[in-house]
Amino acid sequence: WNMSVTFIGGVIDVEIDGNSVLTGSYSSTDPAGNTVWNTFKFECDYSTGTWEVFADGTSQGTFVNADPVASVNIYPGVGVNYYLDNVEWGALKSDACRSASRTEAVVTVEDCSNILELAKGNLDVYPNPNNGSFTVENSMDIVKLTITDVHGKIVQSINKINLNKVAVDLTDLEKGMYMINIETKKGTLTESVIVQ
Repeated sequence: WNMSVTFIGGVIDVEIDGNSVLTGSYSSTDPAGNTVWNTFKFECDYSTGTWEVFADGTSQGTFVNADPVASVNIYPGVGVNYYLDNVEWGALKSDACRSASRTEAVVTVEDCSNILELAKGNLDVYPNPNNGSFTVENSMDIVKLTITDVHGKIVQSINKINLNKVAVDLTDLEKGMYMINIETKKGTLTESVIVQ
C-alpha cells in the first residue's frame, strides 16, 4: 500500500508508506457553513516521480513518489460522507495516452435483498490492516468464507469449514482492500480487510 490521500475537514494529507509527504488545505464549507464542491488535481512526472497536488486550482505543493501508480482506491474517513463526480485522467504531453473526455466513476451495487444480514458485532477480522495473513472469527460457526477484490472477483473461497475461527493467507496477492463474506447457518456477514 504505497500512497494514500485523505481529505478531512479542509485538510489534504498525502502519505507514502505511512509517512506524511504533503499537507495542504481546501475550503470544505462556504462562509454560511454549507458544504461546497471542490476540484482536486494530481499531476505526475513519471520520469522523475514528482507529483504536484492542486485544490481548486491552487497548488498545495509537490512530493516525490518513485513507484508508479496503476490504480486508485477511494475510501471515506470515519464519519465522512462525500460524492465523486467528473473523474478524469489525462496526459500532460501530446505524445502520451490521453482521455478523450471526462468519465464518471462506476459503482456496481448488487441486489442483496434476499440475504439475511447478521449483526456486524458477530464478525471479527484481525489484525486489520495486515500483511496478508489474518484471522476471521465469528460467534457462530462459519460454513463458507469467500474473499473478493474491489472489482468483485473471487480471490479465495473455502467451503464446509464449520469452525468459528479461520486463518487466511493472502500474502501472494496485491496490496489493497478485499471484502470478506462469511456464511453461517443463520445468514451472512460482510467485512472489509486491508492488505498492506
